[in-house]
Amino acid sequence: MKKNIKFLPSIALLVIAYVVNKMVGHHVGTLIAGVPMIGSQDMRIAYANAFRNLHNSAMAGMAAGTSPTKAKWYPNRGNVILSQSFLRSEIVLDTTRNTYQFGILNNQITNGQTQIFNTEQRLTLQDIFYVAALGYYFNVQTDANQKYHLYTHPPGTIYNGSNTLTLDALWNAELSLNVNNRVIISAWDMWRHYETPQTQYPTYGTFVGTQQYPVNDEHYGSQSGMFPCEPMWILNGAFDNVMNLTFNYGLATIGVSNGQRMVLIMRGILAQNCSKLMEPGTVNPE
Repeated sequence: MKKNIKFLPSIALLVIAYVVNKMVGHHVGTLIAGVPMIGSQDMRIAYANAFRNLHNSAMAGMAAGTSPTKAKWYPNRGNVILSQSFLRSEIVLDTTRNTYQFGILNNQITNGQTQIFNTEQRLTLQDIFYVAALGYYFNVQTDANQKYHLYTHPPGTIYNGSNTLTLDALWNAELSLNVNNRVIISAWDMWRHYETPQTQYPTYGTFVGTQQYPVNDEHYGSQSGMFPCEPMWILNGAFDNVMNLTFNYGLATIGVSNGQRMVLIMRGILAQNCSKLMEPGTVNPE
């Protein structure tokens, strides 16, 4: 009987692993390995943190006598609304440029580009965004069939073996964030966003005759390429937000074509109509 009891923990672990595998598919491996995953619990924590931050700022403003009524600034009252949302910023790759700026605000034109793309989602000047998770993706705009897909790795269906390894250098980069000339993030490595998903059979390199091939590899829109931001980044529409990306290799040497894009997606909590709540000199003088 004692011998059987010794096996119970192992059996329990197997059962848990089976259940988790059914729930999250191939990501069970990343879960067991300790790789962070983004879920509803993370967003609930992000919401609680955003609410507390705005609440404390509102209380500080009232104490300083700069806010006439509690309802004016308190979250989820009047026009100060908190909701789950996202920001999306895109840069166009240029083989002569190694440093880029991701536009955050809806009036920012960066990197000599002439427009904000209709696929982007920018922050308005009156809002605050609490970043809970960050995703980084390769967007092959130069291929008509693939320009709508976001890749966490160089797609083998387009780059037939020769350039897939050198294009990994797109993830050998660093992100930095300055808000009002204050360094918030000095160096965020982009390699944490790299993911080579499970390739669907048959592989592209074994093309024979009229053999049919899958359009995509395995991806999860809620997880692939995403990494949590803890502590959360706070982007204020009333501030100067400068988010720079620097590649560690020359793009001309890795097979990149001009016109391809890198896409940054930030998921978190949007606080509408309260950018002035945290504006220096308005509510929380510094």
